[in-house]
Amino acid sequence: MSCEKFKTTLGGVEYNYTQLPASKSLRLKLRITKVFSDVLPLLLGGLGKTDSEQVQLFATAINQMMSRNTTDEVADLILDSVRTVQIDDEQIDVDKQFSGNLVGLYTLIFWVLKKEYKGFLDVATGLFDKGSVKKKTKSGPRNISQI
Repeated sequence: MSCEKFKTTLGGVEYNYTQLPASKSLRLKLRITKVFSDVLPLLLGGLGKTDSEQVQLFATAINQMMSRNTTDEVADLILDSVRTVQIDDEQIDVDKQFSGNLVGLYTLIFWVLKKEYKGFLDVATGLFDKGSVKKKTKSGPRNISQI
């Protein structure tokens, strides 16, 4: 099975993302689990919230991770998460694209992780939807993997 390709427009810019091969995806997921473990309850609290609320929680989580992990661990994880993102068929230049706009970078990372780990997020969301910690919006349950 080949790596899936995705497109989105965020902040008026079209981004193209190619899913990671399974071995790289697994390694990234394990690093994410290690770095995010302390903030996982915060992130899971975002289930059922709007996309903008989820991105805000993600930004808060990144700031909390910085106090619990080395700068290099978090920065490398962030940069590796967007390594295969392209703009106009060229690898993204994070410094050029997001200087002065870290919320834009967080939004992109959030979108990439949702595409890369859609199956995992669907299962996690399903567990919360079926369990005693069911999250609902005014219009009913919402799947975190929707963007």
